[in-house]
Amino acid sequence: MKKFLLSAAAVSLSLCASAQVFLAGGFNGWSSDANEMELKDGVYTLTVESLTTEFKVVDKTIADKTVWLGSTTPLTLGEALELSEGNDNNVKFADDVAVVKNAVVSFVLDTKMLTVTGEVGEAEVTYALHGNFATGEWNSVNMTADDNLWSCSFEALENAAGEFGIKELTAGAQTAWFSCPNGAEYLTITGAAADMLCATSDNTNFKVEGLTGAWTFVFDAEAKTLTVKEGKDDAIENVEAVNNAAAVYYNLNGVRVANPQNGLFIKKQGNVVTKVIVK
Repeated sequence: MKKFLLSAAAVSLSLCASAQVFLAGGFNGWSSDANEMELKDGVYTLTVESLTTEFKVVDKTIADKTVWLGSTTPLTLGEALELSEGNDNNVKFADDVAVVKNAVVSFVLDTKMLTVTGEVGEAEVTYALHGNFATGEWNSVNMTADDNLWSCSFEALENAAGEFGIKELTAGAQTAWFSCPNGAEYLTITGAAADMLCATSDNTNFKVEGLTGAWTFVFDAEAKTLTVKEGKDDAIENVEAVNNAAAVYYNLNGVRVANPQNGLFIKKQGNVVTKVIVK
């Protein structure tokens, strides 16, 4: 019986010693358990086909505890970097590298040293407005580019209220979040506003109050400023109705309705929001 117990304990310890370190970042939607690193000879490793800046190592080797490890110092490919705990210290690549193809990530748990090797790749950078003020649920509206200006237009619900920010996407993965600098007087947007500075640190989400009808949001990716204009920019293709998208309905209080019947409702299909009468 003792031998059996000892064997079971050894198996349990062996399982706990492995499969407890993960890699999380914009490349996987910041999932803390989607990309497990494999332990071999004291080193946790993982190969990622397209690794975008920013990311963290997730340490789950201690029972009932999750530790996120990053660095305020940029990581140079092929060089070891010591990681530490912290909420705002995502790992970023040095030398303006945005994406590494066929990246091999190596991490030594005892020393907290991280190394990444691979090939520097080219990645398209795009932007999207991400917020919950249009329908009460968080969703993204892709922005279209005109040089450094990225724009999107849509119909807001009556007296729309909520929060939003601007996503930066590199190769489809979120690599930055632009919103209002803490202490800025334009935190809450109630109408048209021009050249509002955006920030990626020491910031909070923009707030919206009282917007109704068509609005256009323009993000200057070079100056990092946001302009809000009343009216729709008809040149923006990405906000046209998506005819095959599933329609979602809300009552006039913004509450989602699964089966609307006999009344006036808000209909959202794709990026288009309209009022409809259901009989």
